[in-house]
Amino acid sequence: MRALVLVMLALVPSLGCGGKRAPARPAPIDARALAAELAGELAEVATVVHAHRDDCPTLAGALRGVFARMRDSIAVAHRAQLDDATAKQLVIEMRAYDQETARHTAAIAADFTASATCAHDREVREVLMSMPTL
Repeated sequence: MRALVLVMLALVPSLGCGGKRAPARPAPIDARALAAELAGELAEVATVVHAHRDDCPTLAGALRGVFARMRDSIAVAHRAQLDDATAKQLVIEMRAYDQETARHTAAIAADFTASATCAHDREVREVLMSMPTL
């Protein structure tokens, strides 16, 4: 009896849906929207760092939240890199944000000078090391 139950359990998933389905194709990537999303997330990092630069626990928590959202965008960007045409378009779209990116990067660096309150905080440093990147 137990063997019959095991056989039935093994067969039911394939019978109920007509067998295995081909995996769904991922939606096409909108390079312009993705570039804007990535730039916006970097801007958010700069805003969070500046706003909480003297409150290390709050800064660490806020950065964790931003980085969690960034992981999704970075995953899409990695997927875009698998297709030559999409990868090239993403590079083109990202160029529109070069100056903005440089400003945000400089602002983040300025808020993390050697004398900054949170520059040497263990938790903040650990969170910063977990920042998703391309």
